[in-house]
Amino acid sequence: MGPFSRGLTQHKFCVRPIQLRSTKISTLISSIHCYGRRFSIGASLLAKSTTKPVSTRSPSKVPGKRIAAKPTRKPGIQSHTIRHEYKTFGESLASKSESTLLYKAPPHGSIRFISYSTGIFLLGVAGFSFIAHYVDPPKDLPVWVSGAWAGICFALSGMAGWFFLGSIRLISSITAIPIKVKGSPPGLQLRIEVRRAIPIPFLKPRILSVDPQSISLSARLHDPLMVEYRREKEWEEERIRELDRRSRLTAPFRHFSYGSWKVMGAFKRVWFRHNFISLSIEDRTGVWKIDQEGGYMLDDGRAMDRLVKLRPDAQLKA
Repeated sequence: MGPFSRGLTQHKFCVRPIQLRSTKISTLISSIHCYGRRFSIGASLLAKSTTKPVSTRSPSKVPGKRIAAKPTRKPGIQSHTIRHEYKTFGESLASKSESTLLYKAPPHGSIRFISYSTGIFLLGVAGFSFIAHYVDPPKDLPVWVSGAWAGICFALSGMAGWFFLGSIRLISSITAIPIKVKGSPPGLQLRIEVRRAIPIPFLKPRILSVDPQSISLSARLHDPLMVEYRREKEWEEERIRELDRRSRLTAPFRHFSYGSWKVMGAFKRVWFRHNFISLSIEDRTGVWKIDQEGGYMLDDGRAMDRLVKLRPDAQLKA
């Protein structure tokens, strides 16, 4: 039993190392197989990274220098340079196909009424006083008194003439009219409509066609204070119309108050020529008047100031 058992034990202990060795060998072979695969993949990647790309640059080009690409142009298309032509305000108006309204005067009914009524009244008083105190004086009237009345009558006649002159040569509108002639650059003329001295309904206004360069003003037509005054005046008229729509019973009193204020303002304007600008034309005698208080002015009067010039005395004041 001893040798048999001893042989079994030897056989038993001899089998384990063979199994262990067989497992170790299998794991070693599998690891070698995996590492071989990894080594083959890494070697292929290393070969790809180490391979340099073949340059397709032509040998005629010098490295380090850039050659500008030639611009490609389509056949039949030429490049044109854009040129901006700057025009003056007069040239831009002359290039238009229609006329441009520069100024439109307000109605001058109150000014004309004050001018003619006051002038006729003063002229009548002067004529009656001259006849009563100088031509056919009372017998007991001293001589110096009749001479003094004669001087007073001449002064009243002068005042009547000043009032009469306040309503003549009032400009009603100014329009810029383009003039186009073949073979010459377009021109510009100003069409000025002047109210007649005698207010006859069917009598057409007097029309003047002049060059803008021949016109001179006594002051600039654009005035910020006058712009604000015109806006306030329009707001006041709109307020009165709104009150008339709300309460019609008190409308006559409001109109009477507004009319009285307007008549007093017209009396002041006729006597002092308040807010009137004098317009002079070369080679023509006399002056014309532009009303600055109301009406329509293109660009608040700046358009007219760009076209015409100021008088030398007005330039010194400005």
